[in-house]
Formats: sequence, structure tokens, C-alpha cells
Amino acid sequence: MQRMVEDRKIKKAEQFCRVISQQQQSFAEHGFIFDEYSDEDRTRIRMINKFFGLKTAYDCNVLCFFIERKLSENSTVKWSHLKKHFSLDLQGSVRMNATIQNLVKHQLIQPSTDRYNNRENEFCLTRSCLNNILNYRPFTSRKISKNEFMDGFLKSFDSLVTDAEGLQSEQVLENFINLTNDFRSLPEIQWLKRLKISCESMLIFFLTLRNYIYFRSSTTLEHILKYCTTEPFERYELEKELKGGAHQLIRENLLCFEVDFFVTDNLKLTPMSLDSLSSISKGFENGNTRPFHPKLFTMISPDEIKEEKYIHENPELSLIEKMISIESYEKIRLTVPGLTILLTGSPGCGKTSFVSQIARKTGRPMLVVNIAKILSSFVGESEKNLMKLFEEADCAYKSFGQKNPVCLFDEAETLLYARNPNQTGSVEHMNNNLISILLQALEKFHGILFCCSNFNVQDFDPAIARRFHHIVQVKSPNQDILQSIFSSRFPEFTEGQGKEFIEHFNQITPAEIELLKNKYQVQMIVNGESDPNTLLYQVAEQVTASKYHQQTRIGFRL
Repeated sequence: MQRMVEDRKIKKAEQFCRVISQQQQSFAEHGFIFDEYSDEDRTRIRMINKFFGLKTAYDCNVLCFFIERKLSENSTVKWSHLKKHFSLDLQGSVRMNATIQNLVKHQLIQPSTDRYNNRENEFCLTRSCLNNILNYRPFTSRKISKNEFMDGFLKSFDSLVTDAEGLQSEQVLENFINLTNDFRSLPEIQWLKRLKISCESMLIFFLTLRNYIYFRSSTTLEHILKYCTTEPFERYELEKELKGGAHQLIRENLLCFEVDFFVTDNLKLTPMSLDSLSSISKGFENGNTRPFHPKLFTMISPDEIKEEKYIHENPELSLIEKMISIESYEKIRLTVPGLTILLTGSPGCGKTSFVSQIARKTGRPMLVVNIAKILSSFVGESEKNLMKLFEEADCAYKSFGQKNPVCLFDEAETLLYARNPNQTGSVEHMNNNLISILLQALEKFHGILFCCSNFNVQDFDPAIARRFHHIVQVKSPNQDILQSIFSSRFPEFTEGQGKEFIEHFNQITPAEIELLKNKYQVQMIVNGESDPNTLLYQVAEQVTASKYHQQTRIGFRL
């Protein structure tokens, strides 16, 4: 029955995508001259608009372009792509910008996650939009909750701030006023208007709020002045008002300066502001999702993790699976807020795959540590980055509620090595500092952390053992499990052939089987007439050569 329902959804999704494709063809013929559209074209536009909750044919055509680019090329859309496809002049660019903002407001598209590293704006379909298309779930049938609406405003405001680079302050303010008009029904905006907060002050307030929500940090005065004014005299007067306490936001006790010996020009929200913003502060603290933008982590959503048939017979790994399940972990985190696990074992035995599959099964995002972003050649910078990394992890713990993410330190031996008591240089001093900071951070850590290493525990610092709740040595699976993994990767071979292969290559690892599958497929395409069984063994010999054959040394004989 469930299969029939899924087939119907797939069929409807295919039909809907066909309608979008036909609409793209109509636009290629008639462009924005809607008087030339046939009745059939108008029917398609009404159908698409009804599905997404849109109102104009212009918005419909722009969104169809985004959908086609995503489904056919899986790529983001730059402003230059829009300009070329829609032949935009100056007037058309203004209309297109308004349409883009409208689609962002409706959470149909979003700025690309790489926009901070790219000077040209890029946009892509939101994950919810893509899922609704592929599962044929009309947006109009889904009620948008209050928190989702606020999240939509914050995303639009974040996009506005990002786009404000190079704009005059008057244009930034005008764009902000238009945005607040679009979201004027928000209780947060109504609250500020009841307090008679001016639009200029409201912009400062939301700049501070954005930094608090997205980065969990205060806002520098320089950052505020950059967006609010470009005139030297106005800049001086605004800075004087803020520092002297005469500014409206300071008088109303909505913002205050951060009290710190080193920090004197950073603005932050007051406790009264946080209490008043119930849908942001209290609502998020009660378990709702807070926007989270990692800088030192790479975040992978559970939908992006490839499903694998990972099998093991280790009872300790089975225990870890139970602990991290949604039901068990909700009880565990009440008494043990930080769950830290160290997995050791030879390369390719499935440590990282185990962590990935746990994240996918429990619907948790993965935060993968990028060691290259932590280590720095500048003195003291590596230590600062490591501290910031755990601050981000703590922010993630507060942000995701039940679906607390899984943090993964792969190749963790880079940070877990033993300290050298006889340090003689700056590099050894930095290494000792890093391991000391890591040990302290692990004690205060909140969330789920996996460290994977190819080294043995004996090679690590002696103080490591008591910082981890579980230290598990992951061994290579037995032959029965290896045969099962082989059969899942090579269904074209019989069970007998799989058993014979595993008996011959009895030291092969799951990762090597995966590598073997990729190499074998390439060789089969290149050598299509080869005997599959013979080719399989030839490629397997190449993959496992370092294990089964003594390597030839190159050098000089004395």
C-alpha cells in the first residue's frame, strides 16, 4: 500500500515537472509579453502559482528557471545567469531584485551558503521547496508557524545585509523599510513599533540581533556605523549618541555596550530585549531550532549522507547506537550533557562510516571538523581557533534541540598526541597548548562528539582516557560480514563467488571494497569485453597490493 502511495507521488511529481518544463518553453517563445500567452499557458501559470502560493506570472517564470537549473544541472543561480537568461535592462533588474526578495521571503529560494566567499550573489532552491516538488506537496496546504515566519525574516535580513556591500546607507535603509513592511505582521516588529522605535534605530537593533542569533556574538560599533551612515559628520553624531547613552535604543534599555576590559565598542542585546523577544529567546530555549552558521565546522545535513549497508558485530558499537537514538539521548543529556566517544582502528575498517550512518539514521546533522581551519602558522592563532571551535559546538548544542548534531573529528591523532614535557621550540609549545586546551574543552563539552583515529590509545596523551566516555577499538569485520558487504556492492556476482573472493582476500577492509567497486566499474567501462571475475581479481590485487606484496624500495646500495 505504501509503495502504491509513493508511486503516485512520483507520478504526480513527474507530471508537475513536465508542466514546469513546458512553461519554460513558453517563456522562451514569448518572454514577459503575457498578452501573447495562450489559454493553456495561463492555466499552467495558475497551477504553478497555486502550488507555491505565488501571485504573479513574473514570479512564476523566475521560479521555474531556478527549478530547472536545480533539477537538470544541480547548480546555483548567479545574478549574471538571471541577467543573461531574462535579458535584463536597468528597469528589469529592479523588478528582478524585488522578485528574488519575494521568493526568499516565501522560503522558496535562499542565498547560497558560499555567498560570504563569493562577491557575486548566488541563490538556490531551499531544501523544503525541492522536497515539496519531488514529493508533490503544495506549499499552500502547509501552515507556516510563527517561528518559521520569523526565521524567514531573519534569512531575508541576512541576505539584505550581505547584499549591502557597496550600497549607499540611504539605499540600505530603504531596502530595510521595504523588508519590515513585508513582515509588518511579525509580533517582534509590532513590539518595536509600539515602543516608537524609528526605522534607523530598528536597523541597528536587527543588526545586533542578527549577530546574536547567527554567530552568538556582540556587534562592533564599526559594523553598525558601516551600514547606517557614510557621511563623516552623521557617523560622528551617531557614535557620540550611542557611546553617550543618548541614543533611543540605549535609553529604552534595548541595547547596551559589552562590559569587558579589552572590549569597549561592542553592542549587545540587554536581558530585557531577550525576555521581550519571546519567539526568539524563550521560544528557542524551549527546544525550537535556532539558525546556526558554522565557520570552523563543515555541516552536512542527514539527507546528504549516502545510505550504506554498514554491518558490524561489535557490542560496544551497538551500545553507542542505542545511546545516540533520539529517545535515549533525550534522557541521557539531562544528566550527561556531553557524550564523547573515541574510535580507534586500522584505516578502512569503517569508523567514519559508522558515525555517518548513525547521523543519517537519527536524522542528525554532522559537523565535521576541518583541521586545516584550526591549525595556523601565526603564534597563538591555532589555540584561539580551537577555542572558537568548541564555542561553535556549544552554540550547535543550543540550536538544534532534540536533533542535536554529531560532531566528528576525523584523523583525530593530529590533536590527541602526547605532550612533550621537554619542549624546545615554538612548534612543540603550540602542540602542548593545543592538547591542554582540548582536554579542558572536552570536560566542558555539551553534545555528541566522535573522534576517529588510526592510531592506538597508547600513542595518545595519558590524560585522554578519562576525557572520553567510551573508547572503542573498531576491528575489521569477520569474513561473513565482509561477504555481506561484498554482496551488497557486487550484486552481479553469486554468493559462492563472493565467498571465494573474501577467502582469497581475507584482509580486505570495507573501505577497500568500496574503492574496489569504483575502480572495477571504471575498468568494466573501458574494457567491456573482459571476463568480470578475472577483472575483479586484477583490480583487487591493485587495491590490496600494499598488504599482500612487499614494496620495492628505491635508493642507492652502499
